[in-house]
Amino acid sequence: MSAMLTDADFRQLIEQFLDDSKMSPTALGWAAMRDPGFVPSIRKGRSPTLKVVKRVVDFMRACKAQSEASRP
Repeated sequence: MSAMLTDADFRQLIEQFLDDSKMSPTALGWAAMRDPGFVPSIRKGRSPTLKVVKRVVDFMRACKAQSEASRP
């Protein structure tokens, strides 16, 4: 990730990923962070560390790449 994300940018990325992937907020939180309450806490204003942002963004990118690779 080359550019810094604001908290609002990060929330928007998560919401877009959830919409595109049809994954539930709980599933994303569990899969990316082992925390089913992660997305609700972000929605309520939690400000994650850069390490957490990187982990979640890397997870979402991997999911997207896997989804695109499995298309016929």
